[in-house]
This record gives sequence, structure tokens and C-alpha cells, in this order.
Amino acid sequence: MPIYLDGLGTVQQVLFSEGQDVKTGDLLAIVDPRPYQAALDQAIAKKSQDEAQLANAKVTLARNTDLMNKKVIAQSDFDTSKYSVDQFQSAVQADQAAIESARTNLDYTQIKSPIVGIVKKNAIMMVDFALDAERNEGLSPEESIYQACLVRFRPIMMTTLAAMFGALPLAIGMGIGSELRRPLGIAIVGGLIVSQILTLYATPVIYLALDQLRQRKNKRTSRAIDLHPIAWPPLSGSAAR
Repeated sequence: MPIYLDGLGTVQQVLFSEGQDVKTGDLLAIVDPRPYQAALDQAIAKKSQDEAQLANAKVTLARNTDLMNKKVIAQSDFDTSKYSVDQFQSAVQADQAAIESARTNLDYTQIKSPIVGIVKKNAIMMVDFALDAERNEGLSPEESIYQACLVRFRPIMMTTLAAMFGALPLAIGMGIGSELRRPLGIAIVGGLIVSQILTLYATPVIYLALDQLRQRKNKRTSRAIDLHPIAWPPLSGSAAR
């Protein structure tokens, strides 16, 4: 299940690790809620202001209704007070919608798992894990890529199988127009199978080959230059004693 945190805001805390089993509703990450909380507070304050104005408009309408019955005020004044009530009622409804929207955005600051599965980030390539193990844990290239194959096997398989099963209806679809969709499904399934084989088998070989080239290059650049001492000729006029 891919997890994307870019564009949401400042991520305060990440509560999952690569390959971790999660259940529905488990908290995965927390985004800074302060901007969204401020927007919610502002919407609530705006609604309170419009509700106060609505209450005042209703009092004015009730007073003008009594005066209208007594033929004291003009029809235009009564209509103005009536339209003011309708206006503020609409404003209160709009404020309530803004509150619901702000509350929804605030809820999005707590990212929870929608389904049961394995948490993984977008970078599922084994090279990332191998480089991290080689640099931080001091493993050899062979050991690091071997550990990467073991750890990343489940996320890679789950991602590929999920995409493959999603494309199967296109590949084996029947009915009207299926002849137009079937080539797309076959291309998707075939591409996923080929990419899976390359990821699991070709990636470790290429990683080790590139590491050997890197080691050869480092040996050439780090080879010390052999400097021979310079033998200065004896000064003329000096004699051995």
C-alpha cells in the first residue's frame, strides 16, 4: 500500500516502518495540524458572528411586522428586514459548510491505514535498502543486496500482484469493446511480469557488477605514486677526506 506524504504539510511524526504489518485504522503519520485548526476556529467564529446578526435581523423583522400591520412603516422597509433574515440564514448555512470542510481537512492530518496490508513507501527498489545497509551497518555488497532481497520481497510482490490482478479484467475481458481493451491489459500484465523478473533477478547482478567497477576505479585513483630520491652530484672543489 503506497504512502505519499508530500504536499500535505509538515510531517511531525511517522509511525510506521518499512514492511510493517498494519490493520485498518492504525495511525501511520501525523501532519502539523495547526494551520487546519486555525482555519476551523476561524470558520466557527464566522458562524457565531452571522448567527448573532441573524438573531438581530429576526428581532427587527418581528418589530417591523407589527409596525407593518399598523401601517406605520413602508412596504419597502418591511421587505428589507425580511430579506436580511434570509440573507443571514444563508450565511449561517454557508458557515456550517465551511466548518465541516475545515474539520475534514483537520482529520486528514492524522493519516490512518484504510485497509489491512503491508506498509511501504514509494522507493521499494532493493538498491535503496542495500546501499543503506552497506553504509550504515557495514555490510559487504553481497550481504547487503542479499538482505535487501529478503526484506523487499514481500512489498515488491504485493505491489506487482495487486497491479496485475487489477489489469486481469482487461486482459481476459469479454463482451462489446473487449477487443479494444484486451491488448492494453495484456501489455500491462506482461510488463509487470517482465519488470518483476528484472527486479528480483537482474537487479542484484547489476548491483554487484557496478560495485566491482567502483572498487576497481577506487584502486586506480588511490594507487600511490612511487617517488625515487634524487641523487645530487657532489660539489666541485669538495674533496673526500
